[in-house]
Amino acid sequence: MTAVPQATAAPDAARPRSSGEFTLTLSGADQTWTRAIRLDCPADEASTYHPMGASACADLDSVRGDMDKLKRVSELCRPEYGRLVATITGLYDGVYVEWSKAFRDECVLHKTTRSIFHF
Repeated sequence: MTAVPQATAAPDAARPRSSGEFTLTLSGADQTWTRAIRLDCPADEASTYHPMGASACADLDSVRGDMDKLKRVSELCRPEYGRLVATITGLYDGVYVEWSKAFRDECVLHKTTRSIFHF
């Protein structure tokens, strides 16, 4: 008998992409302005509302929809004081997601949430 090695797939390639429907909101800390966008995952680049939909979905997928598990990009931000609040609500693989956090400025927001709030 001869053993035949089996091909193994990379862990990310084996895991199917998850589905999600989210509303993303950014607002000034004093509620002086608000903007919102819809994010559907997996993102279809031809019909997505989010300008970085595929990347945002990949970022959410990397933490299975748990925003608190996103690892902050380690680049430093110069202090820019324009406090804002980021909020995400929706369904990730059928599980309700609700997350909101205040940030010192847009740089810290983007370093913390990666591409999710780039709109």
